[in-house]
Amino acid sequence: MHKKSVFQYYNLVADKLAFEQQSRASLWGGAASDCALDAVLAPVQGVPALPHGGCDRLLPIVCATAVYNVMDSPVGVLPVTRVDPARDGLSDAWRAAPGNGSKLVEGDLYGPKGAYDPQAMEGLPVGVQIVGQPWGEEKVLAVMGVVDAALGPRGFGPGSWAPNK
Repeated sequence: MHKKSVFQYYNLVADKLAFEQQSRASLWGGAASDCALDAVLAPVQGVPALPHGGCDRLLPIVCATAVYNVMDSPVGVLPVTRVDPARDGLSDAWRAAPGNGSKLVEGDLYGPKGAYDPQAMEGLPVGVQIVGQPWGEEKVLAVMGVVDAALGPRGFGPGSWAPNK
């Protein structure tokens, strides 16, 4: 996050292109691939939408979306459910369990003053992202239609959400 020389910039672009080529071959087929996928169904991020400024110290949670930007892949996001504080709160058993990820990120996200607050987030949509091959926007939309139909009615759509009174 500081100034780069032309040489450093050239190397960063070369690294990006190598990553992009390797990732595309792994996901979409090619000489280095054991499979060729039509699409990838992935989480958007580890939590629902955070309040403005809530990501100041949580940059790592964007990894689930940023990687597909680097790969120049089209992505569509589909709402699956909504935050329900009764189901989405963190239990004492979860907090006491070992191995809940990065202690730095987990503390800023789920700690006592963490950004994740299911009470304040009640009703916000939780979604998945459908990732496609470069220039595959039409296929992404088609897969989104299949996933949407498989999920059935979920109370989403224009005018379906109102804040709690």
